Parts: sequence; C-alpha cells; structure tokens
Amino acid sequence: MKVELITTLSIIGGLTLIQITPIKINPWSIVAKGIKKAIGYYDIVSEIHQIKLDVYELQRQEAEREYNTIRSRVIRFAREVNEDTSPEEYEYIYDLIHKAEYICNKYGIVNGKFSKAIEKIDDWYMK
Repeated sequence: MKVELITTLSIIGGLTLIQITPIKINPWSIVAKGIKKAIGYYDIVSEIHQIKLDVYELQRQEAEREYNTIRSRVIRFAREVNEDTSPEEYEYIYDLIHKAEYICNKYGIVNGKFSKAIEKIDDWYMK
C-alpha cells in the first residue's frame, strides 16, 4: 500500500512538472500551414517571384531599345547641327541626353557610345 501511494505521488509530481512547463501550440499556425499547402501557396509565391523577374527583364529590354533610339537621335543631331540650330532644339537634345543617362544608371547599360556626338553638340552650343 505504501509503495502504491509513493508511486502515485511521484506520478502526480511528474504531471505537475509538465503542467509547470507547458508546451505552447498554436493551432491556427498548423491550420494555416495546412491551407497554404492545400492551395499551393509556395508554388504561387515562386511563380510570382518569376513573374517579377520576367517583368524586370522586359523593362530592361524596353529601356535598352529606348536608349538606342535616343543615341541615334543624338548622333543624327550632331551630324546636322549648324549655326541655324535653335535653342529649343538644343534643349530637346539635352533632355534626351539626360534621359539616356537616367536609363543607363537605372538598368546598368554601358554609356559612352555617343560621347563624341555630345562633345560636338556642346562645342556648337558654346559658339
């Protein structure tokens, strides 16, 4: 009888320790993980990430096309510039040059392919 009483008390004491340090379980996080897995959440997230990369690449390609167009306009203007060129034409070309520099900085496009044309335009503008 005494052995049974001591065993019962030690079992109760062991349960008390478990009650003092309870394990915290959040049932909502388990449910949320199950729902995420059921609807393919992780696949959707990876697809969204890939779409963002694709969109950035398309934006970079479009910016590169625009840069090439601007470069062609500036080079053509440098060939055609003369003393009859109006200040508005210079202003327009300088705006294009600034836009090209912005595109180069934003998308990492290497500039310098039309620096001689810019120098020629600057020389004519200073006259």
